[in-house]
Amino acid sequence: MPKPAPRLIRTALVGAVLFLLGACANRHPGTVTGGPPPLPPMGLIGMKEAEVPHYIGPPSIRRREPPAEIWQYTAPECLLYLFLYEEATGPAVRHVEARDRQRKPVDVRRCAERMAAAAYGRQTLQDGRSQIRPSPYPSMRTGR
Repeated sequence: MPKPAPRLIRTALVGAVLFLLGACANRHPGTVTGGPPPLPPMGLIGMKEAEVPHYIGPPSIRRREPPAEIWQYTAPECLLYLFLYEEATGPAVRHVEARDRQRKPVDVRRCAERMAAAAYGRQTLQDGRSQIRPSPYPSMRTGR
C-alpha cells in the first residue's frame, strides 16, 4: 500500500488544529458567560414587550389597567414594577418603579439586576420542576 504524501498529512493536521481552535474561540468578546445578560445602558425604559423577558425573565404578575399594562416582578429583596404603554411599534416600557418589601423606594437598576439574576438562576428540570441556583449578587440590604 503506498504511503500518503507528507504534505497531505501536514495539511490535514493543520486544518484539524485550526478547526479545534476555532471551536474554542470566544465569539462575543467582552461578554460574560455564566450569568445573566447585562442590562442596556438606558435600563428598561423604552424596551419593547418582547425584549424584557430576555433580560429579567417573565413577570410574576401581569395586569391590565388601561391604558397601561403593569408587570410585577418579585424577589426576596425587592419588587419591580414595569409600566408598558402601547406605541406605534407595540407595547414598550415607559415607567419603572422598584420597592423593598416594606414598600420603600430602592434603586431600580439594582433591583432589575436582582430579577435578572433570579431569572437566570431558574432552571427547568426535565420533569417540569424548577431548580434554583444561588444568585451571584449580594443582598440589597446594607451592612451585608
